[in-house]
This record gives sequence, structure tokens and C-alpha cells, in this order.
Amino acid sequence: MAFKAAQCPSCGSNIQVPDDRDRANCMYCGSSISVKEATAMIGLPDPHNILKVAIGFIESGNFREADIQTTKVLEHNPENSKAWLCKAAANCFPVFEVSALGPTFFQQVEPVVKQVRSWADQALTLGIDDIDFKSRAAEWFLKSAKHHLGERSRGFVSNNETVARWTCFSLSAEIAGLRACSILYLVLTCLKIAFALKPSREVAAVFSNAKLLFQTLSRPHRDWQSYGQPLMVQLEEAIINHNPEWLTAATAASERRGPTGCYVATSTLGDYDHPDVILLRTFRDKLLSQFPLGRLFIRQYYRFGPDLAKAIEGSAFLRWLSYRVVVRPAAVSARFLMRKTR
Repeated sequence: MAFKAAQCPSCGSNIQVPDDRDRANCMYCGSSISVKEATAMIGLPDPHNILKVAIGFIESGNFREADIQTTKVLEHNPENSKAWLCKAAANCFPVFEVSALGPTFFQQVEPVVKQVRSWADQALTLGIDDIDFKSRAAEWFLKSAKHHLGERSRGFVSNNETVARWTCFSLSAEIAGLRACSILYLVLTCLKIAFALKPSREVAAVFSNAKLLFQTLSRPHRDWQSYGQPLMVQLEEAIINHNPEWLTAATAASERRGPTGCYVATSTLGDYDHPDVILLRTFRDKLLSQFPLGRLFIRQYYRFGPDLAKAIEGSAFLRWLSYRVVVRPAAVSARFLMRKTR
């Protein structure tokens, strides 16, 4: 039996394969390979090294180049599960056009989400035995979800501030709901992939924040039930089945942090649980949010409130002035109106 030089498409090792067979097993990784394909790879760039380069690009934020490198690997070996996962990760940080603030926004997001899910599903179907690589890849998708939610290095920005950032350029509640739900669709997709790769408490925490963000929206987009809601339910069920305590703890922490923050009142009184702060939050949720003008006021407040709160927090005089002129009159009015509507 004669042997000839070849290269394993899966691990990139140089091997010898029998020339009278169609398939053989790699002596290094054990993969079943096509003899014809393996011999054709001799002299080609090592796919293992190309993949290392692609991973470096992903972790440095050069996603376009990472996509190019993973495509090279997949051209020679379409069954390389790591390359499929790298390709999905490289494409889950899309840059949306600022001009797409209207009804076409979902048309930008949906193809991205479908491709990312397809490539990740292909990788998971083929199987990945490298536990360290799976953990590393889970961090990429988790990072993407946090990026689109607006998390900063010191922790999440508030839910309301995030919604304001998504919707402040929108001229109608319909478009605002479309933009926010489209981004949440991408966030949930990244979280689902991350959880499939490596179930973790942190994924549960980010999911809880995303779910509360959705509840903050005054008007979800009409198509959410068909494309976003099923994904949210599936991920919630997966987390509960794995460890229900993760979601319980994450929900409690998210509710404490937001979405019900009242920036100016909290900064003025210095206590999230001050009776006047609780009263104003209740007034907003039970009365103000029920009317179109009230929802418009809430969105604008979420847009400008954080900056006002920062200015007030740093000055004793401004805190006193804010209490006398804004917070106390607002609390008295809210208490009166809520009594009238009982």
C-alpha cells in the first residue's frame, strides 16, 4: 500500500494517507477526512493558523477582517465547526446606518440575525469538543449582547437611558418600538448562542435586563410576537431548566437597578426607596404611562433626566432647589391625582 502527503482539514496537521482509499482518519485529531480533499490542501495555508488569526481579529474588534479569514477556512473545509462559530461572532457586531431610523430599520437587523443564528447552529450541529474555545466564544456573544444593550465598563447604563438612546430620534411610537424590538431581537440571539455554548449566571443577568427593557417600552412593535417573543420564551425556559435560581437572583437585581429609576428625585433625596421617589415611580407606571402625552413626557425625561440628575447630585444648593421647586410639588400633585382616580 502506497502513502502520500496530505493535510488534515480539521486540525491542519501534516499526515500520510493511503492512495487507494477515499477516506482516512487523521492520526492527530481522529477526524474522518476525504483523501482527495486532504491531499489537495498540501501547499495551502494552514487553516488552523488562519483560524488563530481570525480569533485575534475578533478579540481586537476587527470584525470585517475576521469574517474574511473565517471564510478562507470554510472554503477549504466547510465542516470546520470553529470557523462557523467564529464567522457568527464576527457578524454579531453590525453597524447600523444612522439614516435607517424609520420603518426600514428591521430590514437591516433581520438578515444579520438570521445569518448569525444559521452559522452558530451549523457550528453546534457539527459539534465542538474544545471546552476552552466554547467558553471563549461564549464571551464574544455575551459581549455583543452587552454592547447592544449599552453596558459600560462600570455596569449597565439604566434601562430607561438605553431605551431613550434607541428611540430619541424616532418621530412616532411605532418607529421607536420597531427600533428597540429589532435591537432586542439581536441581543436575545447573541444571548441564546452564548448560553448554548456555556450556561452562566452572567448570561441570565443580561437576559433579565433585556427582558425588563422590553417591559419598559411604551409600545412594542406589532411583529414582536412572531420574531422576538418566541426567542425570549425559549431562552428563559433554557435558563430556568438549567438553574432557576440564576434568573430569580438576576431579576431581583435588575428590578432594583431599573427600569423604574426616577433620576432627578433619587438624586435630590439621595434614596432610591424614599417615599416620594416610590410615589413618583408609582404615579408614572399607573397613571402617566396610560396617556400618549404622558408616554411622550416619560421618553423625554429618560433622555434628559440622567444629565440633570448628575448636575443636581453634585450640588447641595441644587438638591435643595430641586426639592422645593420640582420634587415636592410633583409628589404633592401625584398624590392628589392618584387619589382622584381611585
